[in-house]
Amino acid sequence: MSTPIPVDRNLIAILGEHGPGFELACTRSQDCKVCPAIDHVTVVCLEEQHFGLLFDYCLLSDISRCPMKPSRVQSSEKERAFMLERAKALKGGPRFGGWVYMGMVREFWKESNRGKRALSLFSPSSAWAEGRTALVEALIYVHEDYFPVSVPLLGEINSTKSEVTIRGPYHQPLLLQLLPGLNPFKRPPKSGRLPIPVLDPYEPSLQTFKVSKTEESFCIRLPLPLTSVLVLKLSSVAMTLLVINFAAGAEDMPPLCSMKRNFIELDWIWPVGLAKRREYLEAEWSVVQMPDPKGLVAVRPGPGEAGCQLRRVGEGKEVRWEELNKKGLDAENPIIIA
Repeated sequence: MSTPIPVDRNLIAILGEHGPGFELACTRSQDCKVCPAIDHVTVVCLEEQHFGLLFDYCLLSDISRCPMKPSRVQSSEKERAFMLERAKALKGGPRFGGWVYMGMVREFWKESNRGKRALSLFSPSSAWAEGRTALVEALIYVHEDYFPVSVPLLGEINSTKSEVTIRGPYHQPLLLQLLPGLNPFKRPPKSGRLPIPVLDPYEPSLQTFKVSKTEESFCIRLPLPLTSVLVLKLSSVAMTLLVINFAAGAEDMPPLCSMKRNFIELDWIWPVGLAKRREYLEAEWSVVQMPDPKGLVAVRPGPGEAGCQLRRVGEGKEVRWEELNKKGLDAENPIIIA
């Protein structure tokens, strides 16, 4: 399978200027029909044929139970045609392809909201600009009837590279849309405003969760290299099956979906010395028209199918996106993948 290529930022600029914003998408976030404790998150398709189409992506591991369908918030056909025309007129030509999570892209936020905590790690003076922002996989227990959900969280590596700090939950755009009670843009249900979810971090050395007393929940500081998997739970969840095994990386887990691995263009930090290294899928997503009632959906091949390969992550910090971005993104300094 090919190495991922950063999306064309010129295409992002066109969509950010003329398409619906992240806040509007959040007002209509799709509740998950499988797990009632979470909502789907909004991703943007940058393929030429479906340029600018928004989709609802479920973070649960079994994508067959929650197919990726178009979001309720969309540009009109006329608006999408205009954006596609603008894209094709770009100097040097556009580089179509890829998917991105809306909440992690500044251009998709209203300019008046770009100073919010959710985007604090994206500011030019931050660790983001210095290449010290990375993703850490968190396993979050959101409901007692389900194993934990794999969620990429933003972490900030200190200047000596000895520690990563994970702020939350209001510093985490993905959590803002995933957990309904955190979403500041979605209209409350008729039953009334949802309680603000509180997340408790698990402490492997004590084999217990630290009880959070405020809605801020956590500012987690983890020494590097990581030696365990970050595990959290909603404070309302009492039963956390196999938590010791999950934290130790000793439990069998479905491989990380290729969408979740790539829709935020940051490198991951993986634990070292675990019993089982994390597996992930290399597989491309495409938009297809299925027979009713499914209709238009985004799909990818699964394990054992053509076009899908099972891989293992390395240990420590990856350098995939960091190296790609150093090669340059414009026509005069093109990215060349061997």
